[in-house]
Amino acid sequence: MNRKTIIIIALFLIAIWCFFVSWVRLGDINSYATMTGFDMVRGAFGMPGNPLSNNPGSEALALLAFITAIAGLITCFFKSKVAFIIRISTGVAGAALLAVLNFTIPGYIHGLSEWPLTVSFLPGYWLAIVTLFIASIVSFAGKRP
Repeated sequence: MNRKTIIIIALFLIAIWCFFVSWVRLGDINSYATMTGFDMVRGAFGMPGNPLSNNPGSEALALLAFITAIAGLITCFFKSKVAFIIRISTGVAGAALLAVLNFTIPGYIHGLSEWPLTVSFLPGYWLAIVTLFIASIVSFAGKRP
């Protein structure tokens, strides 16, 4: 493995790790709830008592982004041209899917509540987007099979 491949593997691993840190904070400074990316992947939106229940669109986006990050990581171990194209595509697709969450979650929350509820995205969410996008850029700039 060359150095760029190791960097790409590290970037995909960081993106996958980001799914396990807090992504979204709902509420104000005094009273809030946080959710991780993996909470979204495993369907925490639909859990009873969760203020985000019945939001399957965001769950699907998070699940697809998680799958693309894993697929990108797996393709790092193959040297074919197809794996190279998939690696680039999964980085861009994962970043795009996560970026769409920035619109779906606040839109859903604001439609749910009668009073304004603050939705803020935490650094783990942004780091996942950035690392997936950088992984695709480094893959594209790397040695082609």
